[in-house]
Amino acid sequence: METNKPYLMNTFRMPAVQTLFLFAHTIDSDPSFTRFVFDSWLEVEFASSASARTLIVNTIDLRQTWSDLLIQRLEKSKPFSSTEQWL
Repeated sequence: METNKPYLMNTFRMPAVQTLFLFAHTIDSDPSFTRFVFDSWLEVEFASSASARTLIVNTIDLRQTWSDLLIQRLEKSKPFSSTEQWL
């Protein structure tokens, strides 16, 4: 059976390191913050530890904002309890 359908559809470019910092489950680093390992399999090395530290600070803020927005969204989608009345 042959197909002409591509396996990757509707792709777009994203900044790789920022996306890894945002969505990785685990991030390991060396003491100088020049090497990072994402989810125990992908290693990224920075030439300057200052740029990596700036990126980490921005990522922490962004991850906190992302988490807060996700919590708000989930709270809005909670089903009504049996004691609540429909308006």
